[in-house]
Amino acid sequence: NTEKAMEQLYHLLKSLGEDIKPNTINAPMAMVDFSSLKQMLGGARKDVLLQLPPMTDRNKLMAMKLMAMLVLYYNQQMTHLSGYFSCKMIRMSIQHGHCEDTVFALSVFACATMNFLGDTNEAASLAKCALSMSRLYNSEQLIPRIYSRIYGGVLCFTQPMATSLPPMLKAC
Repeated sequence: NTEKAMEQLYHLLKSLGEDIKPNTINAPMAMVDFSSLKQMLGGARKDVLLQLPPMTDRNKLMAMKLMAMLVLYYNQQMTHLSGYFSCKMIRMSIQHGHCEDTVFALSVFACATMNFLGDTNEAASLAKCALSMSRLYNSEQLIPRIYSRIYGGVLCFTQPMATSLPPMLKAC
């Protein structure tokens, strides 16, 4: 049952120090958070993400994994909570260091910047930042999760399609 699984995820997050009540998060709140983070990371400031230390707190690492699952679920449901959780993950990374799931959150954030705010240049810049950060991790697991968003959702609109096809095929 999906509802029980979601309850369990939120219960686990609470035990890890992340007490999130999804019913209290509405679309306007998520958009304010999204816009605030976009402004904070605007221009060259996103390079700060690449200079962060790796995340070492095991509770935060597990919380990031659980929130990544929520992003996937809410993205499929096409709700504002997908963007909310990607923002929360990026903010957690800024405070506690980056991890593989930071790369995923950045790729989701880049797509949302493109789709919801129509900011092609900033979306492309965020996508390239996510690609740079992905090089810090030698993880084949990241490729399907991030390439589809980065190349299929952002960079295919900012560079020739021929350059996006090989990475998108690699994601399959």
